[in-house]
Amino acid sequence: MAGVRIPLLPAGSAADETTSQPIDCTQLKSLVFYFTSTGDTTTGNLLIEEADWDPLTEPPYSGTWSQVVSITTVSFTGGAQVAYHISPNEYAFLRVRINTGVSTGSIKAVARAS
Repeated sequence: MAGVRIPLLPAGSAADETTSQPIDCTQLKSLVFYFTSTGDTTTGNLLIEEADWDPLTEPPYSGTWSQVVSITTVSFTGGAQVAYHISPNEYAFLRVRINTGVSTGSIKAVARAS
């Protein structure tokens, strides 16, 4: 599979409880999340979360997803970018969620997968 860029949270995302679409990791060899700030992100928190379901027989999981990592937006403020490398063969589905709103500035999240 050639590498693909997956937009997750659009530039300017800052709202509380914004959730990306899930990424099916079952056939991926590599997965990297890139988070970029716009302005000074003095507060805010992102989660990378995981869940599992059978896409052939079940709807996407709608309960509380399990947390993989928590990222404070202060860690990449002022136009900085931070990357998180994931071993996708260890997960079924992953998503990104803003669980604490970004009160100043905003963020963008994309993934690169192959």
